[in-house]
Formats: sequence, C-alpha cells, structure tokens
Amino acid sequence: MTRLGVGVLSSMFAIFFALSYAFTMTGMDAFYWASVAVGLLTIPVTVALNRRDFIRDSSASVVFFIILVASAVVLATLISLVDYRWGSTIPMILVTPVIVEEFNFRYLIQRVLLGRFSPYAAVFLQAVLYSLYYARYAIANGGIAYPFPYNIILVSSMFGMGLFYGVLSKLSKNFFLPATIHLALWSLFPWIPAAIASTILPA
Repeated sequence: MTRLGVGVLSSMFAIFFALSYAFTMTGMDAFYWASVAVGLLTIPVTVALNRRDFIRDSSASVVFFIILVASAVVLATLISLVDYRWGSTIPMILVTPVIVEEFNFRYLIQRVLLGRFSPYAAVFLQAVLYSLYYARYAIANGGIAYPFPYNIILVSSMFGMGLFYGVLSKLSKNFFLPATIHLALWSLFPWIPAAIASTILPA
C-alpha cells in the first residue's frame, strides 16, 4: 500500500478514535453515530486501498464469516425466546461494537497498518491501543464510573481482551473469529456474573 493510503487509513482511524472519546466525554449522541459511521467507512476505504490483500484474506476466511453470521442468527433467535428486547439488539451489537471494533483494531491496525512489524508486536500494539480506546470510560466525568482500583481493572482487562482477540486474529488470519467470540460475550452479558461483567462489559 502507498504512503498516501497508509496516511488516509491512519487518519480515519484517528478520527474514529477521537469521536469515540468525544462521545464518552460529552454524552452527545451525534459523536457516537459519527464514530460508528467513520468506523464502518474504514471498511470500504481499506478494501479500495488494499484490495489485493483484502481479497486474499477474505478468500481464506469464508468459513469463519459463515460461522459469524450463523452465530449471530442463532444467538438472536435463542436469546429472543428468553428476553425479546435483548435478543432484538443482537443485530445492532453485531455492527457496533463487534464489526466496527474488530475490523478497526484486529484488521486495519493489526494486519494493515502494523503489517511491517512482527506479528506478535502488531498484536501487542493493537492491544495497547484497544485498552487506551476503552480507558475513556475510566476518564469520563472525573472517573466516577470506574474509581481506583476499578479503572486499573478496566484498562488491564481490555488490554487482555485485546491480546486475546489479536492472537485469534493472527492464528485464523482474519477478524471474523475474534468477532464471533466478541459477539457471544456481548450477547450473553445479561447472564454473566456481575463481578466478571463489570470488567468485560466494554469488551
């Protein structure tokens, strides 16, 4: 990919990152939807600028993509039988945070922008960015939602999840496998014990 392409994608990710912070700090829905829009827009732009590699990666990921879609359908259907309101949110969860985050962190950052690093350095660096991305919850409103030591637990658990998702992405050579795990965690959130959920809610 050209330097211009790297610059464009890096700028788009930075805007997505900044808009997410702006939403958390201000609570303004306009920032949230803008961050989602930019986060989704990185997908077609990445495809356009990195077409050959994306086609190669996608052709090797068909099975994982099918598993992700099937998991979303099964989870939405089964959960709707227990809690219709929560089950009906699964398609939205699939889009954001799952697809938005997994594509931007595990594909755009890890595989494209950090592709010149060693694979494990890329995994580590995207996990650092992922934990910083969620650190905004520990900063907003003076950190009232996550006072010490919960702010440390939040950031460290997000770093751990970033490593976990990153390793899955590296081993499977796609972001669909970590997206499936990500979706399952979010979908099952109401039934996860509160002590665990308090640290992985943003996962």
